[in-house]
Amino acid sequence: MTPMFKQYLAIKKTIPETVLFFRLGDFYEMFFEDAEKASALLDITLTSRDGGSAGKVPMCGVPYHSAKSYINRLNREGLKVAICEQVEDPKFAKGIVKREVVRISTPGTNLEDEELFPYQNNYITSCYKKNGLWGLSYLDLSTGIFKLTEFEKAEDIMNEIGSLNPKEFVIPSTLEEDSSFIHFLKKEQSAVVNHYEDWIFDLEESKKRLERQFKIVSLDGLGLAHHSVGISAAGALLYYLKDNLQNSLDHLKRPIPYHSSEYMILDRRTQRNLELVEPLSGDKKGITLFAILNETLTPMGARLLSQWIKQPLLLPKPIEERYEAIDELIKNSDCHNRLRSQFKYIRDLERLLSRITCGVCSARDLTAIKESLKIIPELKDNISTLRSPLIMRQQQELFELRDLVSLIERSLVDQPPFSIKGGGLIKKGYHLELDEIRDIALNGKQWIANFQNSEKRKTAIKSLKVSYNKVFGYYIEVTKPNLPLVPESYIRKQTLVNAERFITSELKEMENKILGAEEKANALEYQLFEELRQTILKSTREIQRTAEALAILDVLASLSTVAIKSRYVKPEIDESSTIRIKGGRHPVVEKVIEEGQFIENDNLTDNGKINCSLLQDLTWRANPLISVKWLLSSSWLRWVLLYQRILLALVQWIKYSPV
Repeated sequence: MTPMFKQYLAIKKTIPETVLFFRLGDFYEMFFEDAEKASALLDITLTSRDGGSAGKVPMCGVPYHSAKSYINRLNREGLKVAICEQVEDPKFAKGIVKREVVRISTPGTNLEDEELFPYQNNYITSCYKKNGLWGLSYLDLSTGIFKLTEFEKAEDIMNEIGSLNPKEFVIPSTLEEDSSFIHFLKKEQSAVVNHYEDWIFDLEESKKRLERQFKIVSLDGLGLAHHSVGISAAGALLYYLKDNLQNSLDHLKRPIPYHSSEYMILDRRTQRNLELVEPLSGDKKGITLFAILNETLTPMGARLLSQWIKQPLLLPKPIEERYEAIDELIKNSDCHNRLRSQFKYIRDLERLLSRITCGVCSARDLTAIKESLKIIPELKDNISTLRSPLIMRQQQELFELRDLVSLIERSLVDQPPFSIKGGGLIKKGYHLELDEIRDIALNGKQWIANFQNSEKRKTAIKSLKVSYNKVFGYYIEVTKPNLPLVPESYIRKQTLVNAERFITSELKEMENKILGAEEKANALEYQLFEELRQTILKSTREIQRTAEALAILDVLASLSTVAIKSRYVKPEIDESSTIRIKGGRHPVVEKVIEEGQFIENDNLTDNGKINCSLLQDLTWRANPLISVKWLLSSSWLRWVLLYQRILLALVQWIKYSPV
């Protein structure tokens, strides 16, 4: 077997469950089973390569400059991709070029696929069980969300997992013995399952990982003192990320403990059956509750609205706060309209920051951060007169970061290229040395021409010329009859039959500047870009808090817009178990049927008992050909009643009961 294939197989052995992108020159190559699998999924040609004693080895490859799109496609298929780079210059390599896996891209850690779930969270979930108690932790690498909780029943944790719909799992090997749980993962979830040894979930080791990550002395200050199995799950999740990404995770937010009693649990199957966020048909344009309520203008806001729909609040106080905030926006139409207009300039700060932190960003991500932050002072001033507690808290969380905006404004061109190593990123006038190098690269030929004319005048040698070749670089050539006119400052470089070649200290100095000036400029631009990236990361927490506040304001403004358009009104909430709706409308059904066909009806829910006499009347009047008796005995009506009952509960977060 050839040395290259020996190296390939040695690396592949360490990461058997991945598709290995093996760098060879300008291509990432795949071999053996990886090549056969990838060629079918990516629709690229399968060829072969001589493997020595291994014979003809299946092979396929993709250009390195367009590899991102192919990696994204494999991740969407639920596959992990390991990127193996050449870590030394082939010119100086003794034998086979040294290669190493620099990162692993997985469905839950891919930060570069902008088309994948722009309005949904991309969760990785970790589960752990000890002494009959279940620990659950989930994390969205693209937004930094990091939470954990605990459950006493397997049914509860499975419902929670179903609600989260994660793309990846991290579980200990001992959980494989829990047949019901493993059956649930295989049947209900299409996520990638990563198995780790039990010591990864060790409580003390998990505590140390979390304390190191967040630079804290103890986890007790985060409210985690009584979440031992939750901490174990969170620590294992952190281990998994560091094991795969090999990048900074500084954008991760501190893990927050939460309790499922704070909101209504709607498992994955219930969410789908009720078509809350995703239509049963699979049609992305299908009508869902989310589609009707979603007037958000940012991906951050859309993701938060989706969370609010899937996790309806149960406690009256936060529900009332949302009511009051939306009511105030409706009453202040000028402020509401300006807020909506300002949100058009806000980009996805959460995911931009994640890419910047993990080092997979472009200069355009930095300019997008700048453009988003530029609008904050104006937006903050716009809502300064509002007095609802929820909005006032968000105003305090909006950081203007004027110095950072100014720095990005002064340093980066308005429309930088995608590549961060090809130059063209930094504005003229920002860095003196860069301007000089650029000037040399652009005007080097003119300097040589001027130097040649100047030397002709000084020496009176009319045939003097300045030339260049790869061996000697730049030189002055003088024919032999003119040698007596050569100044003493000229340094002999080469003797030819009819001429002599010389250099001067001035020409040599300029040669050093001209040769490789473009490469030097590109390298310096990349260095300045990295310095700017690090400066942005110093404001990570402020940007994250700003993004969270913007998401809440976007959702509130969205629901205000929906309430105005659809004539929704503010309900009254009390501690009783009775729900009374007068002239109620179904927010989804009325959008599906023809305009004017929906008939308003009253509804009373008291201690779980539903008065549906008006629903029967509605059904009969909408279609008198259907027998009411048959309808009442059918499973269809029971499903409708369940649907309506859940939607009535959703009033608590919608803020507005449809009337």
